[in-house]
Amino acid sequence: EEPCLLDSEGCVWDSVTKKCAPEPCKRQTEEAGCKDLVHICTWDTTEKNGPVCKPKRCVSCPAGNQTCCESAENKIWCDYTSSSVCVEKPCVGHVDELSCSSEGQCAWDPTTSPGMCKQKYCSKFNETACDLEPACAWDFGTCDKKRCENVHEHCACTTDPACFWHDGSCVNMHYGACPTMDIVVLLDGSAEMTPAFGRHPNG
Repeated sequence: EEPCLLDSEGCVWDSVTKKCAPEPCKRQTEEAGCKDLVHICTWDTTEKNGPVCKPKRCVSCPAGNQTCCESAENKIWCDYTSSSVCVEKPCVGHVDELSCSSEGQCAWDPTTSPGMCKQKYCSKFNETACDLEPACAWDFGTCDKKRCENVHEHCACTTDPACFWHDGSCVNMHYGACPTMDIVVLLDGSAEMTPAFGRHPNG
């Protein structure tokens, strides 16, 4: 096993068959060749020594190897399916907040270090399961977190830290104390807003 893992030509150890096999992604030195193997490889431009072709997470775990899929290294990225296959969790392929937020079922989690893109809790449910989940609501063909205005009970409203009970209605906490009329001031900042936005230090 050790000589296999140390092989510089790109080999991988199959813990099920106990054999050393070629690792196709490591052998690709050009982006085009890597993208030809898009089902198993990904072109990583974040490496300090330059872009490299890497195996996609989770596909390196052979079918039936639940231990590999749920290892400490993989469990944050991978799901072990009912068909005994290790697959990448939804959303984790997004590497920045902007691309993450562009997909409706995904949300950027800044509480991890580094931050990562994760699937929203409610988005994994179909319509039937969504209706049975107290925190979720079926809205415009998808299951999403129940909005404050859809909560009609005082106790249910106050148990959600994002909501605020105000004058007999459940409203978003950010706007709960706001008057019904606001003054809006618009300033043209187009010239200063041309760079890409993101988290510190870009915005």
